[in-house]
Amino acid sequence: ALGTTLLLVLGAMVIIQAAFTLPGLAGLVLTVGMAVDANVLIYERIREEMKKGAGLRMAIRNGFDRATTTIVDANLTTLITGIVLYAIGTDQIRGFAVTLVLGIIMSMFTSIFCSRVVFDIAERRRWIKSLSFARIIGETQIDFIGKRGIAAVLSLAVIGVGLYGVYSRGSGLLNIDFTGGTSVTVALTEAAKAPIGEVRAKLEETLLVDKNLLVVERGQTNTRYTINSSIEEVTVAQDILAESFGDDLMTYSVEVGEASAFSEEGFDGNDVQLTFNEGAGYGDEDGLAHDALLERVQRIAADQGHEGDLPQLLNDDYLPGTSQRFKDWTLRMGLDASQVTAIANALKSELEGEPIFPLSNKIGSKVAGDLQGTAISAILVSLLGIVGYLWFRFQNVSYGLAAVVALVHDVLVTLGVIAMSAWVVKGAPSLASALQLDAFQISLPIVAAFITIIGYSLNDTIVVFDRIREVRGKSPHVTAPMINTSVNQTLSRTLLTSLTTLIVVMILYFAGGAGIHAFAFALVVGVIVGTYSSIFVASPTLLRMTGKPEA
Repeated sequence: ALGTTLLLVLGAMVIIQAAFTLPGLAGLVLTVGMAVDANVLIYERIREEMKKGAGLRMAIRNGFDRATTTIVDANLTTLITGIVLYAIGTDQIRGFAVTLVLGIIMSMFTSIFCSRVVFDIAERRRWIKSLSFARIIGETQIDFIGKRGIAAVLSLAVIGVGLYGVYSRGSGLLNIDFTGGTSVTVALTEAAKAPIGEVRAKLEETLLVDKNLLVVERGQTNTRYTINSSIEEVTVAQDILAESFGDDLMTYSVEVGEASAFSEEGFDGNDVQLTFNEGAGYGDEDGLAHDALLERVQRIAADQGHEGDLPQLLNDDYLPGTSQRFKDWTLRMGLDASQVTAIANALKSELEGEPIFPLSNKIGSKVAGDLQGTAISAILVSLLGIVGYLWFRFQNVSYGLAAVVALVHDVLVTLGVIAMSAWVVKGAPSLASALQLDAFQISLPIVAAFITIIGYSLNDTIVVFDRIREVRGKSPHVTAPMINTSVNQTLSRTLLTSLTTLIVVMILYFAGGAGIHAFAFALVVGVIVGTYSSIFVASPTLLRMTGKPEA
């Protein structure tokens, strides 16, 4: 089923001509982790049917039938969050949302239909004559509701400490996505490489310390770091970094080829091949963008008396209007060979003394303000959509409200842990390095993680709620024994699914790269907290709203 899901998603991406991005691949990996849940639900139901004494064919039929409603409910609510992510997200978040939505749709089809076809064929052809299931845990009779007081104290304590962390970090908790500012990546020489703690300490001695400073390591070489700050001009941030690191920064390397004549549609001149930053220590992203390089060449040409001779920069892979960087450019001008070579050599002399800043970006305050509003709207719309759907499915708004209480709990705990990450980075740098912790900030990817956590946590909660509805039958009230029975019956499935998804997001966190590092960290926390809240927050809240605790 999982293999078929991946093939169908790939086919759908080809049909809609969508490209796989790094966040998109993360969405695909997360989809696989969550898609296991549908199969686990089916197998748990088949096991229950066989325990009741049903024959193999009847157990397979009833197992799929009974699991289908829960699978659809759980996946449709996650689908709501995916649609919201696509509607309000940036390009990166939309890449994640596209694969998440496609993965949810395809996984429902493969788990409910394709898996059943395989089982039916195998049973009818007598390829399988019986089914046996191992169990992670046996049958349990844990009084979860009886422990709700302890759980409430624990939750409030964790949320309280987390909110204090949010308060203590203040505006420093917000990424430049929401405050505006600049993001500049520096490249240290091999001789000057240093761990992130030393880099952060050096920058805290500069003006950046009071400018919402965030340092993120790129790769594992101790030579590449991205520095975010609330400084509004990229050139000002670059000047501060150049002064702070001095000769420790890598500088440009430029190779100038021999000039060669060209003639094209009556226009004659000379070409010179320019090669930037080749050799040890340089990365694939250490080239130059078209517009930035053209501006330099035009200025140098004007200084040498060729202001009216417009240069051209050629690269077969360059798409006009993009800012992609390339290491190889061909300089073409309608001048003789010596003049074009002189301009190229002047460019070489100018660049070779300058430090490399592989990536430099600016986010204006107005854009940042718009993003804040967009992020808040996305979370609220997700919650409202979820309440509405659960109200419709369970015919009682209490189910939706109880689920939202658990979701708010999960978001607050995750927010607090993100805020407290800065304490670990400052207080125990060696531990932070071992755990790959940064002083994480709230950014657009983190908001996307919050919405993903909402969808995942709800998946868990709905499984429990569906079982409560089944156990309750026609009883007018939900009681504590009903909830305990339901949670115990679904506990094996909850642990299996949570463990599978946790493995996936842990891999994303430790091996997914800097682009999704903070996103994956929030998901790791969210998966753990979401599993806890579906048992100890959502169910007790539902009991308080609709049941009789004394029962």
